[in-house]
Amino acid sequence: MTNREQFADFLLQRGFFVVFAIIFIFFSAATPHFFQAGNILNIFSAMDPLAITASGLALVVMSGRLDISIGSTAFLS
Repeated sequence: MTNREQFADFLLQRGFFVVFAIIFIFFSAATPHFFQAGNILNIFSAMDPLAITASGLALVVMSGRLDISIGSTAFLS
């Protein structure tokens, strides 16, 4: 396996975390209040409904029963 193939494999397996870390570091350096506890808690509380919906959809997709009706259910709730 060449270095290029190893790098491509690394990005396929951990690319999301690399991009997340780069974005987090960028916003931490760009704004003085981004890395404060209050802001982090606000971000997490804003993500709660989306995280709950996404985890339920992920379980359905991983079980092999592809169901994309979660959007209409989330809209109604």
